[in-house]
Amino acid sequence: MGGLGFGVVFNLYRVLRKKIRGPGKRYAIRENFFTQTRLSLTSRLVLYSSVSLLVIGTLGFVLLESFASTGEDFTQVAWSDAWFQSVSFRTAGFNTVDLGELQTTTKMFAIGMMFIGASPGSTGGGIKTISVALVLLSIVSLLKGKDRVEVRHRRIPANQIQRAFLVVTSGLFIVMVATFLLVLFEAKPAQLIDHLFEATSAFATVGLSTGITAELTTPSRIVIVFTMFIGRVGPLTLLLALAGKQKRPVYDLPEERVALG
Repeated sequence: MGGLGFGVVFNLYRVLRKKIRGPGKRYAIRENFFTQTRLSLTSRLVLYSSVSLLVIGTLGFVLLESFASTGEDFTQVAWSDAWFQSVSFRTAGFNTVDLGELQTTTKMFAIGMMFIGASPGSTGGGIKTISVALVLLSIVSLLKGKDRVEVRHRRIPANQIQRAFLVVTSGLFIVMVATFLLVLFEAKPAQLIDHLFEATSAFATVGLSTGITAELTTPSRIVIVFTMFIGRVGPLTLLLALAGKQKRPVYDLPEERVALG
């Protein structure tokens, strides 16, 4: 529930309350995101993406560990553990299995889940489910030849699509830089996946570790601290704060295409 976001939870509460009271109940106040009695587009995107990630996370966790299993047992991890970790990777930061003993492919899968994180306005970190959803929807629209993103008879503003891409690219840049510094300071290239796991966990403020946190040197711990700070503040918020207030131009320039491939 905490990973859905407070606004989404309140929107769901109002929708359910209206259904319980019946259609005859009228509201005299003007509706907005926090008062509307219909399921908002934000809530729909959050619910769709959250459910998809829970299902994909559970199945992925079990299958990836199963492919590496030996002997007669098909699975090495319980379904309950897989379900728990699919939630925890994006929100809570608890673990019921030894993360250090996971397969490399499972760790990479967990890194992707942590990087996505929870939803906007929630208690979790990461780049947020809405950003990923908007990027995927934008890619689908481009493949269809459309110049705008449309969802359930609604058009997403272009500036929000641009900000979603900015959040994703800046998040990738921060994680890559943090991983590069960890590998540089620790001088243990064999632990690359573990270092990437630590950097992503710090950026998404998940709190999970493969067990190498206590062994990190002081420079690496400083990197982890700064990565957690940036991840908690949010890359978009930090970039907008550093950029300052921009004036809108009063002119326009001629358009010219460039080569892409």
